[in-house]
Amino acid sequence: MSNQRLLSLLATGLLLLSTSFVHAFGLGDLVDKVAEGVEKTKDAVVDTVSGPDDQPAEKSNQPAQASRVGENEGAFDTPVVPNKYMKGRFVKSPYPDMRGDSRKWQGVTKVSIPRYFVFFDKKAGQSASASAGWTGPTANTHVHAVLQGVDQETLQEITNKGYQDSKTKLAATGYQVWGVEELKNTNEYQTWDTGSYPDIDSASAKFVAKGMRDFSMFKQYFRHGNLMNETQAALVEPKIMVNFAAFGKQTSSHVGFQQSTASAEVSMGPSVHANASLFGSTLKTCDKHGQCFGDVINIQTGQPVYSVKPFGTIRDTTSSAVKVVQGVTNALAMVSGTSTRSDSEKTVYADSKAFKEAALEVIYETNTRLINKLLEGTDS
Repeated sequence: MSNQRLLSLLATGLLLLSTSFVHAFGLGDLVDKVAEGVEKTKDAVVDTVSGPDDQPAEKSNQPAQASRVGENEGAFDTPVVPNKYMKGRFVKSPYPDMRGDSRKWQGVTKVSIPRYFVFFDKKAGQSASASAGWTGPTANTHVHAVLQGVDQETLQEITNKGYQDSKTKLAATGYQVWGVEELKNTNEYQTWDTGSYPDIDSASAKFVAKGMRDFSMFKQYFRHGNLMNETQAALVEPKIMVNFAAFGKQTSSHVGFQQSTASAEVSMGPSVHANASLFGSTLKTCDKHGQCFGDVINIQTGQPVYSVKPFGTIRDTTSSAVKVVQGVTNALAMVSGTSTRSDSEKTVYADSKAFKEAALEVIYETNTRLINKLLEGTDS
């Protein structure tokens, strides 16, 4: 039996169950509303599942074209601008573009980059909820997003180029820079671990630039100190986190004498954007054991750095079974004044080349902001 027929029978069964429920409680006038909701859900199932009887539905690997990008076949969805990060509980205002204290960085002339991290999100999500008072209905919505179409080699290439851009820009400001090419010949760096990256799972992909080494977190004090002693240089370690989608949420509620309502919606669009931080340590003194010490610098982006380059399309990939169950239960909830819930999955099908261009634009700009913040020597 085909998936289409199974889901249709499921929807019909739930319709009969819900109809019996409302009749049993004297709510016969609401049956039509429930039936209408189920029929719409069944129509959605028919639209999303196709194929001959007793054969698996045929799946396409090509992304669906979004209506908002125009009539040109294969066009990418228009990217969206991520929301600003706000501070304040009652009176809100945006954070500055860069945050942190770099005043103690002044006077540094030599710097090493032992590690340069780029973390890519492969999954993302946003929830929204609203409630109409203590006893009124509630609405809950969650959108789960998945990135497809960008392979590991592309992500490693993006990371490598981001590191080279950072090194070049540091050198252009007058620093003597020790990159991985120079550090690999030091005694200390050769004791650091290899093989920790890339670190890839279903939710994220974490990279360091090619040839870089790592160490256990509890050894950070010794590793950094030893390296600064051997190079006689301060150090910086940028960490850039790249995402592929931006979200917004809209909620509303109304408490009435006869009827109360609540609604919650989540919007989503493609958006290559990044948040970043930079750990730094200056070189001030070294003890008799060869351990070097300095002032710790922590700076970060206060607002996301984003690109408006289009790179892919979005398709609703929520399973048909989920749509059927949610359609029926939410139809019942609406007529009985109880809670509604919506869970959906959106897949962003990216063009690898276009994603790389957008990601590099974001990372290059992020490098510039981090370095400029170091040079400013300000606290914000």
